Order: sequence, then C-alpha cells, then structure tokens
Amino acid sequence: MALQRQCQTISKTTGLFEEYLASGDARNDADIMSASLPSMLQSYTSCVNHPPILLGTSSFTATGWEGSFYPKGMRSSDYLAFYAERFHTVEVDSTFYACPAARTVSNWASRTPDDFIFSVKAPQTITHEKVLRGL
Repeated sequence: MALQRQCQTISKTTGLFEEYLASGDARNDADIMSASLPSMLQSYTSCVNHPPILLGTSSFTATGWEGSFYPKGMRSSDYLAFYAERFHTVEVDSTFYACPAARTVSNWASRTPDDFIFSVKAPQTITHEKVLRGL
C-alpha cells in the first residue's frame, strides 16, 4: 500500500513537471535541471527497486552554465561542490582522452559526498583503436 501511494505521488509529480514545462515558466534547461527534475527523479527512484535511476550530466562544467546553473561570479573551483549538492553523479568525459592525475581525482573526491558517483568513459584506445578486442 505504501509503495502504491509513493508511485501515485510520483505520477502526480511527473504531471506537475509536465505542466511546468508546458507553462513556459521554465527559463531554460538549466533552470529545469536545477529546480524540478532532480527532485522529481529522487521521488521516482524511491519507488523503484535497485538499481536506482541516477540523473547527472556529461560534465560539471559547460560553456554558458555560469549565470544559468551556477551563480554569476562563482569560482570554477567551486563548481563541482555546487553541482554535487544537486546531482548524485557526473560523467567524466576527459578520461576518454587521457588518464587524470591522482591529485585531480583526489581533489574531485574531496569536493563531493562519499556516495557521489563519477561515471568515467573508457579510453579511446580501448573503444576506438582496439575496438574492444583483447579485453
């Protein structure tokens, strides 16, 4: 019964989110992501058996995010901590091109909660040059 109530709440939340999108009140994608979608999906994952659905982006920095997602004037060194307060995971695209330094990875870990998930891309040497052979 409790699970049914949770799922009904999710259905209602999803409907409200769709209404929000249709209303034109959403100023841009970052507004949607930072305000409504994470809380909607957090509610959704509470009624789904493991593994949960996690929402994140392909990076925690992107041209144009300052002033729309990140507050104007925020230092780029504070972006990851701010991002991690709103999302539970992020894709690390740079690992496709090179292995990050241990110091960089330690820095990321120190700026995020213990349960934050970094989804790293497999290096292009494996996926494109060796075409997944010899693994």
